[in-house]
Amino acid sequence: MNLSFIGDVTLVTGYFNIGPFIKGHKVNRRKPSDYEDWVSSFRRYRNPVVGFFDPGDPLVDRFREARKHLGPLTKIVEIDRNQLWTFKILGNVSSIFNSSGYPRHYPNTVNPQYACVTSSRFELLQRVIEGNLFESNHLAWIDIGYFKNPECNLTFKLPPDFQENSVAFTEVKNRNSHLSPLDIIRRNRNWVAAGYFVAHHKVMHQFVTGYLTNLRYFLEQGVMSAEQQMIYSMVNTNVTTNRLPEIQTYNRKLMNIGIKCSRWCFLGCICAKQVVDK
Repeated sequence: MNLSFIGDVTLVTGYFNIGPFIKGHKVNRRKPSDYEDWVSSFRRYRNPVVGFFDPGDPLVDRFREARKHLGPLTKIVEIDRNQLWTFKILGNVSSIFNSSGYPRHYPNTVNPQYACVTSSRFELLQRVIEGNLFESNHLAWIDIGYFKNPECNLTFKLPPDFQENSVAFTEVKNRNSHLSPLDIIRRNRNWVAAGYFVAHHKVMHQFVTGYLTNLRYFLEQGVMSAEQQMIYSMVNTNVTTNRLPEIQTYNRKLMNIGIKCSRWCFLGCICAKQVVDK
């Protein structure tokens, strides 16, 4: 198999089992078995991949099986979640969510483990960068279930007109710069989708470090939600201690390039290119 077409983007992913949880509407329930099915999609990704998992999780073997023909491009890290700061704050997050009058949106401000696991991606990216676990200039985070069952082999490239000093995200709704963090969390507002985002590794390091620093600030203020609401909150306020690098957004409606794709996955769709093994 010719692996010379892998491009300049290393994919980082991860999964920590928090049991079944409600996603959005109460009828939409995510189960660990869903992720066991979705992990097979990684057999299609021809980029280098770093995957983080709970030690001994059945998903590790499934991920390894999916990537067995791509061994040189695959690194698997089994890590105790209790080593991660984003899980050490679980008690703080629980206290915030249980406080009187705090907004309740499933699972963002109801399930403390979900809020922690969504923010853990930034700490995992930080570990990849500081541990030199990659060999490309650019890094992208991709959720396990981003593409549920791709029918062809894919390599992820940089998006069109990409700005090297920015982090690229899918824009799902226009940003309202007048919303305060509490407004964003109370109304459960989204601006960007965090299932896939990409940046030069130096910019990504600035971004994830800034996110984690700012998250400490918000926790001290008694403010917490899932990662998308926290990104929105960080960009919309000037009182945080660490400004994030520029966020470059890609909006399906505004670009109008005719790709059939969920508005939540637009960036991944325009980055993923079909490849044929030789």
